[in-house]
Amino acid sequence: CMAPPRLGGGATSRERNVPVELREAEDEACDVLAGTVSFLDEQAAVFVRLKRAVDLGTFTEHEDGVKPPPVRFVFIVLGPLSCQHDNDHVGHAIACMMSSAAFAAKAQVLASKDDLLETIDGSIDQTNLTFAHNIEAMRERDHNNDNDNDVSCGGCCSWFNPGGFPEDREAFGGMDRKGYSAVTVVEVSVSAVPATSSVYEVKAFERPTHVRKLKRLDAFPALAMVVVAVFCACLLVFWRPIEARTDVVSARLHRMQTSITSPLYAPRNDRPLLLELAATPRSVVDIKMLAACTSLDCPSELKRAAQRKAERGLAGRRRLQAERAKEERRRLAVVAGGGTLDGATYVEWTLWAGGERCASERVFLRVDIHAEDWATVDVETSQCAAEAAAGQVLRLRVTTDASDGLPLLIQATQMGAVGRQRRVLGGLLLGLSFVAFHVEWMHRVYTSFVVALCAIGLLSLCSSAPTLTAVVSMVDASTVALTFAMSVNTHLLMLTGFFEWASGYAIRMSGGSVAKIFFLLTNLAGVLSLLLDNVTCVLLLGPISIKLCEQLGVNPLPLYLTQTLAATIGGTATLLGDPLNVLIGNKLDLSFDSFCVYNGPLMLVAMPVATAVQYYRLKHTLGAERVALDLPRMKADLRIHDELSLAYLAAIFLGIFLGLVLSDLHGHEAAWFCVLGMLGAAITTSRRDVRHAIGAVEWDALLFFCGLFVFVGSLEELGLVRAIGTGFAEGINRLPAESQLPVALVAVLWISAIGSAFLESLPFTMVITYVLHGINSEGVLLAQVGPLTWALSVGACVGGIGSLKGSSANLACVGVSARYAPSNPIKGHHFLRYGFPLLLLIISVATAYQHVVFVYIASPYSISTVSR
Repeated sequence: CMAPPRLGGGATSRERNVPVELREAEDEACDVLAGTVSFLDEQAAVFVRLKRAVDLGTFTEHEDGVKPPPVRFVFIVLGPLSCQHDNDHVGHAIACMMSSAAFAAKAQVLASKDDLLETIDGSIDQTNLTFAHNIEAMRERDHNNDNDNDVSCGGCCSWFNPGGFPEDREAFGGMDRKGYSAVTVVEVSVSAVPATSSVYEVKAFERPTHVRKLKRLDAFPALAMVVVAVFCACLLVFWRPIEARTDVVSARLHRMQTSITSPLYAPRNDRPLLLELAATPRSVVDIKMLAACTSLDCPSELKRAAQRKAERGLAGRRRLQAERAKEERRRLAVVAGGGTLDGATYVEWTLWAGGERCASERVFLRVDIHAEDWATVDVETSQCAAEAAAGQVLRLRVTTDASDGLPLLIQATQMGAVGRQRRVLGGLLLGLSFVAFHVEWMHRVYTSFVVALCAIGLLSLCSSAPTLTAVVSMVDASTVALTFAMSVNTHLLMLTGFFEWASGYAIRMSGGSVAKIFFLLTNLAGVLSLLLDNVTCVLLLGPISIKLCEQLGVNPLPLYLTQTLAATIGGTATLLGDPLNVLIGNKLDLSFDSFCVYNGPLMLVAMPVATAVQYYRLKHTLGAERVALDLPRMKADLRIHDELSLAYLAAIFLGIFLGLVLSDLHGHEAAWFCVLGMLGAAITTSRRDVRHAIGAVEWDALLFFCGLFVFVGSLEELGLVRAIGTGFAEGINRLPAESQLPVALVAVLWISAIGSAFLESLPFTMVITYVLHGINSEGVLLAQVGPLTWALSVGACVGGIGSLKGSSANLACVGVSARYAPSNPIKGHHFLRYGFPLLLLIISVATAYQHVVFVYIASPYSISTVSR
């Protein structure tokens, strides 16, 4: 029985003797095979989805004079001899439903038995099934009831022929959920072989049918799990950590990279603010302060927004940098001399124990930003240690020279002995997290959530427990939204057949030269990674490249390995090419065109050089120097499947690209253009089925991002990120002025490259990104911070080629090669052998390149605004 899911107008004829040619580009068929066999005791069914429709020849039932369309789906149901009537209903129901365009669309994304059964149940509720023993009468009724909405397939227009199996007894029929011992859903990819061949590759959608029973040896683990569950429940119920107040103002100290919770105070010069702290604990006191400028000269919110927009341009950033540097030098000179700035407003806090002063700090208010301060006072080593040990009450006094009330938030958090060691404990947790990511005891998403919970627990133990709202606010929504949107866009582009066509076109351009095939396919991966995620490019191009190499008699291992390395190198050039660049760009407020200007020239040279080095080292393993190409067949097989959707997507990608390139003019975040483009692409290509659009979204990558954001955000609240940045800045500031920037560039570049190669690259890069963000916000580094961001980008991204775990693209490459080339797969040692030498070469070239660009050529440049 054969049911075409999409039959074009005029595709079939009521006259059996009139030959009609079906439209090959649009029509797809479903072969439904049902019957009974003597060796089965229970019913079993298999639903097969081919990666692309193929002509199965006489396997497909067809009428005389009518060419059958290529087959995309195969449904097989078998059962014992007693199930003849049931199988009759199964065959008819599936054939009828597969004739429905709605059901056929859902069949494109089925991934499990449950999905199949739920889809069938929903379709049966909306479909009237009628046996079609007379084909001509059925078609006549279909013509008369074209607009009958009660029959989803227009009167069940499937072709039905109850003559399927020549052996044993055969029948066709209906489906009962309880009657099946195994219903399996598989997706198969037809190899590029003649149409009459039956060689298929099965994708992993099988579900096990065995039952795992509880054994005596499982009693202890089960009991331990009960104990752990009870302990966690009791801990959450009875542990009462210091909770942040919810009846006061909560704000973010962007320069200090921490949050503050405090009532709103308004001290003035004749009325200082006095706060009495609790009696215990009293080992360490964390003081955070946020003050607003009340001078009439301060810009309004509209002026500040216009100023931020003007700062987007390169010239505006340089002007603002020069003005701020001049103002900062003047302020430091005045403060060092013990004086005050003319017309400036200051706020000063002092911590007292009895009559002895423990510590104090004065902060001057700026006209362009709020005054922020975050200080830690170690009471036990301060001047008031004796008074504090004697039990004297700690008091906080805030004074200002403002004649009017000064809007002020100030928070004093007392911590005990654990709080004194919070940075050490945070550093230990950070080191253990890298170990946990490296050993892969469990999936990295679970690991990220576990270490995030540990960081939240440590934060609650040291200071106060963050609210759920505060935890969610640690996640950078822009990074997550951009990654999600580009995953959907790339998936929709893949469905058009673009990647198959691009690979086939590259091979046709080679003229049969293996060397040209190698260079064209490897550099194709690098070029596509400029606008698409490099991990996705490796996943999509890998199966195509491996199959094409096997057909041409070329060893696929060196080509696909080099494709992966080229994709990682090419993705370094743009904001969208690598997940690490997405993170760095969103956190440090870097535009798309900035990546193209500073990273683009280096990567455009490094990528072809890397492929040339790889070819020189691996050319003896490729095989023959020339291969014969079957151009007509290759052009027919590797073509665009949906030209209309490709045209829509090309227009949408063009709009996204223009929006990103012109970001300095409009100042909007890159995520907006990607999300809007995703929405337009999904609506135009899959407006009735959202699961079809988001079917290939890497949800594990998004969850991994979220867990890491919470983890590093908690380390920020502990002060660890700030301590690392301060230590780095102090070490660089000790150097001579002419050596500070070159040494800082080399340090960030090589540390990020080696760290990304041998540690989990994403958490490692996220920590360094937050460190640079804090250094830039506080202004503790005398050298420019801007060039260091590009050193981090190049080092972290290119460092991924140095080892298997250096990049997610490497892991994807190993998985694809093990699946599609099991006889000669890519292993982890191949990245150490071929990728690590390339890493050393490219990073050495990048060191010289960035030294020339940022030390000798570029004028002083730094990140002037950090909006995240």
